[in-house]
Order: sequence, then C-alpha cells, then structure tokens
Amino acid sequence: MNSTLRSDIILKLNKISFNMRKFYSAGLFLAIEQGWFEQPPQPDDHKLNS
Repeated sequence: MNSTLRSDIILKLNKISFNMRKFYSAGLFLAIEQGWFEQPPQPDDHKLNS
C-alpha cells in the first residue's frame, strides 16, 4: 500500500483488510468453541524429580 499514490486503492485495501480480520476473528472463535482448533505443541517438562 505504501508504493501507490492513488488514495482510492489504499482506501479499498484498508476496507478489505478490515473485513478479512473481522471474519478471521469470528472463524477463530468458532473453531476454539467447537474444539476444532488444535493446541500448539507444548514443551516437555524437564524438571528433575528430587
């Protein structure tokens, strides 16, 4: 967006970007609620048992 001098293109891209974030957020919350979102790998517990 920084390379164009046309303000109309910048405004349209900003609107598209906003809508994409809105729908991505809604989809992410839906996936979390339904249990479809996998938990990222967790590090192993390397504590020594004393």
